Amino acid sequence: MKRQLLSAALSSALLIGVGAAQAEDKVSGNPMVVLKEMSDTLAKKAALSLSVDAIYDEKFEGAFIKSLVSYQIDVVRPTTLYFNAKFDDGENWIGDYDGKRVRVYSPAEKEYSEIPFEGTLDEFIDYADDNGITRTPLNDFLRTNLYEAVKDKISEATLIDGYVNPDDPKTKISHMSFKSPGTNWQLWVKHGEEALPDMFNATYVTSPGWPEYAIKFNSWSFGGKADGLAAKYGIPSSLDDWKKVEFENPINMQ
Repeated sequence: MKRQLLSAALSSALLIGVGAAQAEDKVSGNPMVVLKEMSDTLAKKAALSLSVDAIYDEKFEGAFIKSLVSYQIDVVRPTTLYFNAKFDDGENWIGDYDGKRVRVYSPAEKEYSEIPFEGTLDEFIDYADDNGITRTPLNDFLRTNLYEAVKDKISEATLIDGYVNPDDPKTKISHMSFKSPGTNWQLWVKHGEEALPDMFNATYVTSPGWPEYAIKFNSWSFGGKADGLAAKYGIPSSLDDWKKVEFENPINMQ
């Protein structure tokens, strides 16, 4: 594969870090309350589908350039994940996790890589984070309960008033900022029938060469089963004529 597998934004700091004072969440309208409401919405969903555009900084010939990747993702809890990642240089990856291993395929080159891991999707996200397999903040929105994962790492939380979505001015959107170790992040939550993430931005204060990672959530849908997702994502039924390539840990990138 032209890129090291899963390398988009991989050297970025994580939303989830170590050690910090917990923000107060007892006041109505406090951003921690909104964060919990959004997390509770997602935690109740056994299956979810989302499309996302992400902008991140990528190292290229000694400099950093802005790159764009568009994701389509399906999750069926507790062990199933499918994704399609389309990069702005034309590269395309598809992948799946079935509770026993994750595979990432490059259809154009008919190459794939496989990482064995047995556990739930939440456990795999922890494993991937800890081992540098993927460190994009998008992972955190796939966790069963994002609030429980991050609440003890947040040192400051602020509700920013006055945000109006120009495309949908009647829908309330909460704009919030938070601090966690090494990261300042903002989250926009849309309050429709349910509270759902709308946008996210992270600034890495300890890594000036990697200043930010931004996400726009384009769509959410819920329900569905794992059956049929392999066909939806074009996962090959046979790998007989595919080349297996060794996974290269992106944490070692220079």
